[in-house]
Amino acid sequence: MMRYFPNGEGSYDVLLKNTSYLRNIKYLTARATLSPGNLDYIKVFDHLYSMGFVDIPISPARNLLKSDTDIKLEYMHFQKYVDYFCKCVKNNEIDKAQKMTDIYLAFRKLQMTGVRKRGCGAFRNSVAINIDGKIYPCHRFVGIEKFCTGSITGNYKLKAKSTTENSKCKSCWIKNLCLGGCAYENFMSTANINEPSDEFCNHMHYMYHKLLELYIEIKMRI
Repeated sequence: MMRYFPNGEGSYDVLLKNTSYLRNIKYLTARATLSPGNLDYIKVFDHLYSMGFVDIPISPARNLLKSDTDIKLEYMHFQKYVDYFCKCVKNNEIDKAQKMTDIYLAFRKLQMTGVRKRGCGAFRNSVAINIDGKIYPCHRFVGIEKFCTGSITGNYKLKAKSTTENSKCKSCWIKNLCLGGCAYENFMSTANINEPSDEFCNHMHYMYHKLLELYIEIKMRI
């Protein structure tokens, strides 16, 4: 429905056929993007898991979630997905749990010590270069002039993103885990790269609360 050829023909069957070899030798990741009408994390994950993908990160296209109904529905399915991960771990379905890439990596952070200040490479050590040679902090910021950091033919100055300066993150107990969210999504929702939306915070608080409970339960068994 969302990924089709210029003639209107769907791409699903073609991709299914052309990825069969890499899927069979366990050499391919599927990055799923959820959109209105297709917000069921578990349904999407189980389908891709059955196809043999190695890792299955899932993320909603938040810019497409316009109505309150879609926003609430996505959050409900996200909660169920987190619970599903916890259930898989408790049932010793480790292979399945590890392929829920985003939640699994979040779970692993609970055992890793140290202070984290930034998440991805944006505003840290990554760049994206537009066709005109202008440089941006990541591919999602390309074309937004206020975030242009220079040019390949001129000077380049790295802009920084902090997760501790804004009032929302400063006293939050999970700031060392969620790292203040995606800079681009923050900007689109709050007009501030350092300040996440309430929706993002709700997602992270629910997930880490559940994961911390799971972590403690596992530790107490050892």
